[in-house]
Amino acid sequence: MKIAVVSCPLCGSEKCEIYKEMKDAEILSCHDCGMIFVGSVDSENASQYLDNQSSPVDYYRLSEAYDRKTFTERIAMLEKYCPPGTVLDVGCNCGTFLKVALARGWEAVGVEPNALAAEAAKSSGAMVLNTFFDSNTALYPDHFDAAYLGDVIEHVVDPRSETPRV
Repeated sequence: MKIAVVSCPLCGSEKCEIYKEMKDAEILSCHDCGMIFVGSVDSENASQYLDNQSSPVDYYRLSEAYDRKTFTERIAMLEKYCPPGTVLDVGCNCGTFLKVALARGWEAVGVEPNALAAEAAKSSGAMVLNTFFDSNTALYPDHFDAAYLGDVIEHVVDPRSETPRV
């Protein structure tokens, strides 16, 4: 079932406009907080994230050099506020973020529902759970110093209720 998003899932503002129209979705932008998000979320079709179609491992392997640069910059920015500790990567795919975090001295844990991607991510040396992030995987709420949800939060129906668990 598609749920139409009528207000910003982050700040609740109703001042949203179409950012980009795509074949199967409208991408919206919030005027108040700047969040860009999908205008409707498929709340029942979690299986789309289990196969290798929505986030194919081969794509992320091909973009690994670029992604390493991006993740190095993002982790460096994080380190301005938080010294290396334990980081959780929700939706880790093939583990590029995990590899960069480990190389910079972080202890890294990944969560990935796509079995092929989770298997590839395990080669990073990090612990990787092949599942969705939910209340069952949020076992150690005080264990992580930081969390990264790259290309994830825009797929969550209600990020305001989900992110406190992270």
